[in-house]
Amino acid sequence: MVWRKGRVPRLISRVRAEAVDVLQVNVGYRCNLECRHCHVNAGPQRREAMPAEVMEQCVKVFSAPSIDTLDITGGSPELHPRLRWLLDRCAPLGRRLVVRTNGVILLEKGYETFIDLYARNHVAVVLSLPHMEPGVTERQRGHGRPLLPLYRRRGKFLPGRSGVGQA
Repeated sequence: MVWRKGRVPRLISRVRAEAVDVLQVNVGYRCNLECRHCHVNAGPQRREAMPAEVMEQCVKVFSAPSIDTLDITGGSPELHPRLRWLLDRCAPLGRRLVVRTNGVILLEKGYETFIDLYARNHVAVVLSLPHMEPGVTERQRGHGRPLLPLYRRRGKFLPGRSGVGQA
């Protein structure tokens, strides 16, 4: 294929997947934070959320034996009213469950129970840490929203198969 300035080359053959291993779903754009660097522009004012019917279809699709992982993202997935339902439906399939979260919400009143839900369902939790320096992360997310208490709460983030650093 020859690349020429100002011209986009045509692909001669189609790209085809041999298999689908991961089903990644964005359950909504609502978030408890409003980070300047957010690529989906999530925030507290956003109301878009995956409808219940679509979430039920996701469970059916994830039930296919070829899909190994359900990877859940969003603004903050914990703000979706049916996230608990989704995890409780998918966990018995015995496959990998991943939730990508900012982590801060797990310290907020009413949401701390997600830690136990994640542990019970063996969910791998991927925390979004926008910078390796805690002070920079705090400035990006808003002062007064540190993650340090998450690490102190149980030593590890979650017991069992899931934990900090596992994705």
